[in-house]
Amino acid sequence: PLNTAGAEDLWGEMVSCEGVVRDINRRQSITQIQVGDGDYSFQAASRININTPLPDDLKLGATVRVNGIMLYSPVNDSTHHAMTDFTDVSVMPTDINGVEVLSRAPFWTPAKIWAVTGASLGVALVVFLWAALLRRRLLETMRRRVRDEVAFEATHRERLRLSRDLHDDFQQLLAGTMFRIGAAQNMMDEGDCKGAAEQLARATSSLAYTQTQLRTVLWGLGEESEGPASLSGLFRYAAERMAHWKDIVEITSAGSEPRLARMVSGSLLMILQEAVGNALTHGYATKVRVHIDFSGDALTLSIADNGVGFDTSRPVPAGHYGLNSMRERIAHLGGSISFDSTPGKGTAVTVKLTLKASEK
Repeated sequence: PLNTAGAEDLWGEMVSCEGVVRDINRRQSITQIQVGDGDYSFQAASRININTPLPDDLKLGATVRVNGIMLYSPVNDSTHHAMTDFTDVSVMPTDINGVEVLSRAPFWTPAKIWAVTGASLGVALVVFLWAALLRRRLLETMRRRVRDEVAFEATHRERLRLSRDLHDDFQQLLAGTMFRIGAAQNMMDEGDCKGAAEQLARATSSLAYTQTQLRTVLWGLGEESEGPASLSGLFRYAAERMAHWKDIVEITSAGSEPRLARMVSGSLLMILQEAVGNALTHGYATKVRVHIDFSGDALTLSIADNGVGFDTSRPVPAGHYGLNSMRERIAHLGGSISFDSTPGKGTAVTVKLTLKASEK
């Protein structure tokens, strides 16, 4: 080190010093190059005009050798320029040729590393945001597709159910009516007016029932699509629009009601209509109590009336298609239905249904 007692006095001498370029400062008529090695540094200053080009390899981080005159300050002995304590060491080359590049600056400088790191983080952030947006859109597309498939499946099942109802129930009713009309014609040809009148009366009753059932199907579809989303709300909504149910049908519910699929609500509404219709038409009931119980994943629908009842052990009388219709509807949903009735003590209909995840 130069700043040690007894060090050689090099002030004003031609010296050769090596180090790494730390800074380059070009002024109008002077070029200053800060060169360092560890804790030591010196300044190579030369009268090199700013318009004079520097070597291409003379850049920050390059290792250089500077040949020039050494100057430093202060000195304790101005006569002998003793180097006991000094600062501002300068090596002044006569021209730019006095600065020789020994090795180029490394490509990966701290500034470049920070720049590449920042750019990489920026690209990674953009990719992450783009992937998150793409994932969100993909999930939305999948949810929409699942909803569409569920809606299509529900519509398909409802079409099959309607087709079965219209084809089986109404075709049987109309076929039976045509048979009775034909029988009445034959009896009239044979002069049996009483028998013909009886057959025509039965045909008229069958046509009236067919008309009622058809109106019920069409009305139920309208109520299912236009009524409230909740099952209890849909039942009350329907009851308010059935004038002959007023002051007779009472609807209550218990438990936390989930949101059911429209197809499920519509089928249960059809069962309710059929059960109440049977209670009023065949049971001559004056009171029908409807209760819906929601318990976990299960639904229990109870319909009890104070009508005349019937003997469940005996075959269903001809023309009573409603019981079979209710059984088919609940079986289609995967549930069960039971009838408890005693002559003179009314009828109780119990519907049990386990709710699937797609119906909740």
